[in-house]
Amino acid sequence: MRYLAAIAFLFILMLIGLACDRAYRRFAARHPDLGPYRWPGCSCHGHVAKDMPAHLQKNPF
Repeated sequence: MRYLAAIAFLFILMLIGLACDRAYRRFAARHPDLGPYRWPGCSCHGHVAKDMPAHLQKNPF
């Protein structure tokens, strides 16, 4: 029973993370004046952003 509870907990935690990411993307799309959406794992700013791989430079909105 603990095994199933742990699996359910991790699944719910994953869904919460996906929901937060989606909410952040929607917020960033509605408020472009606050800056571009930052991809997870990307801590680049301004001049460094142009050196990102092409697949990360695409705007998903």
